[in-house]
Amino acid sequence: LTIDTPIIPTHESIKICAWVSPLSSIEYANFIHWISHDTPHDFLLISVSEKCIHSAAENFFDLAELLGNAVEIKSNDVSPYITEWGSLVEENADFRMINEIGKIQSFRSTDFDEYIINSMTRKWEPTPIVVLRIIETIHSEGHDFPGDIFLYHRLEKFFLNGIIEKQAEVSITQTQIRIASS
Repeated sequence: LTIDTPIIPTHESIKICAWVSPLSSIEYANFIHWISHDTPHDFLLISVSEKCIHSAAENFFDLAELLGNAVEIKSNDVSPYITEWGSLVEENADFRMINEIGKIQSFRSTDFDEYIINSMTRKWEPTPIVVLRIIETIHSEGHDFPGDIFLYHRLEKFFLNGIIEKQAEVSITQTQIRIASS
């Protein structure tokens, strides 16, 4: 979400509503970025659960109930969000994701290398199988991660550095891989 101009209610009785899933890395990071760059006057913060966002069958949530549970945020209440975003920007890491305790945190690309190495075997396996195993491990520990394309890029880097071997000189996604023999 990119907002170039401030959003100003045209009438005193109109409130801005921010719908945010606090467990979605992308949504929460965009929310605190928005707050720190375009601090609205007062607004309603509506916390939406993951199941309401992703499941079409459950997407008919009770709007009145959500609005009734909304928290009114005053312009002088946003400083913790601004501080949180400032810390993330200062860390200047590759990714900003929700950690296992539900707090947004900076991650470097190398923070996932242990998962990759621990998922590799000495026998040839199709790369998508290895990537699925990495994803399952990360999810089982309650971590968020940047996605499968990121993992394929890291595997290609591991190949170029001699950490893993590819069975054929083709795209990493279309071959079999294994840990390099030492």
